[in-house]
Amino acid sequence: MYEVLALTMEIQKEPAEEIERVVLSMTDFGGADYDSMLYSAAYLVRFNRQASALKMFRQASRVAPERPEPYILAFEHATRLQSTDDILWTAGGVLLFDWGKDHVARHRAANDALLNLERTLTRQDDEAALATARKAMAEARQRDLVVELVWSGTGDLDLEVEEPGGGVCSIAEAITASGGYLLNDGFGPKPEDCRETYVCALAMAGDYRVVVKHRWGQIVGNRATLTLTTRQGTPDERVERRAVVLEGGVASTQFTLEEGRRTVLRTVAGLEPQRVAAGAGRPGRRPGRTAEAIQAAAEFSASRGGRVGAVGFQPVVQTFVDGAQLGASAIISADRRYVRLGISPMFSNITDVFTFSFYGGAGGQQGQQGGNNPQGNGGAP
Repeated sequence: MYEVLALTMEIQKEPAEEIERVVLSMTDFGGADYDSMLYSAAYLVRFNRQASALKMFRQASRVAPERPEPYILAFEHATRLQSTDDILWTAGGVLLFDWGKDHVARHRAANDALLNLERTLTRQDDEAALATARKAMAEARQRDLVVELVWSGTGDLDLEVEEPGGGVCSIAEAITASGGYLLNDGFGPKPEDCRETYVCALAMAGDYRVVVKHRWGQIVGNRATLTLTTRQGTPDERVERRAVVLEGGVASTQFTLEEGRRTVLRTVAGLEPQRVAAGAGRPGRRPGRTAEAIQAAAEFSASRGGRVGAVGFQPVVQTFVDGAQLGASAIISADRRYVRLGISPMFSNITDVFTFSFYGGAGGQQGQQGGNNPQGNGGAP
């Protein structure tokens, strides 16, 4: 209803402030619905209300601070409006929480935006703002823990990191409640592909265990190199390299992270917080996974020759009614002398299709139908 009303008001050249008020009515602020806030913000952009859209993106990020979508979607508008506070917020969020596909390019753009902001504040000779900006920039570029596995050969090694929060970051579960991300699944024979990287920008202090598993192919010398970087981007940065020898196709090593900026587990899409807590303290057990799920994953891995990690997409098809429909029903009286007709006409039309992406999905489309409740198929996080 609100989408159609906003489009109609735009056609009728109504004031932009009134159109914005209608768009904001799509969101139930009392319920603090994350997806609804994102959709409303994206819809505000369609009506060239970028400043209001930025406020809505920031509102969504307060509901789910570690979800990357608000920062990614708001970045372009913040840089265009040249708002110091918005640039620091969106660029910092991209650097901290965006580790999805093409994150390297987005990180580069975020760093460029921060450098341009620093030059602007320097030219303006605003020492207070410059000091605040530099502090925020330094925090956004910090990485509490980075683990990189490198090897030579034609085969494949898999990296698994057991975290203090009880999770295991691996190719089967690349995003964990402790803040870890497995960025790639490398394999030979190309040297540039023989690497896997685990990164945790906001990590929990405690004991970590790194496991390296041989999946298939030849590994030169049955050896690999682990590079452990802690407190990256700070004066206390420490880099340690360890050689691991594969015995029986497995190698492991342990280390302790003395300081970490994370104090509580985060909520991961599809992983209930209470189940995360239940799995804490049990090394090797992935939180939130039942015995049946683990067995099914093992059987699938075996059927694929140990090669897992392929990405599949299952589309969701929905029908959107466009045009006029007429429903009719007839009731015949007991004496068969009268017929009562019930007529139900319905008029609907698709007025707009708006596309935007969620992290981890290929994209989503929202369709609007006039005269009925809006329906849509948004990209699942």
